[in-house]
Amino acid sequence: MTEKKRLLVCSEADIPSVNMKDRLIMKREWEDLGYSGRDRFLTSGDLVIMITPDLHIRMEDLDGRTDKAGLRIEEVIFMSKHSATSGEAALTVHPIGNYRDNRLGGRERTLVRSSPALMTDALRKI
Repeated sequence: MTEKKRLLVCSEADIPSVNMKDRLIMKREWEDLGYSGRDRFLTSGDLVIMITPDLHIRMEDLDGRTDKAGLRIEEVIFMSKHSATSGEAALTVHPIGNYRDNRLGGRERTLVRSSPALMTDALRKI
């Protein structure tokens, strides 16, 4: 059985996402798994970085894309920028989805299962 992996999604259309990916790549050795469709995959231990030209907020069928690459993913982290309505700079960790409409992307009235332990750990490290 294939080992379960944690997927880190990097959008080439989002400069903060690319910056986060670049810093992660400098921290450890990565194996380049190559391309599957338009997406490139790198792996190191239980981590996989998916580098995609698509903007995170408009991504659909992530399961199909990772299945096509032969990866079994347990958790997904989207590396991305966020904007606060207050204009204040912020680092955030939050589940994705829409309670109501989908003005910014995704599916209406669809929430994604989250990992509170993973989010808490990430906030503590920030």
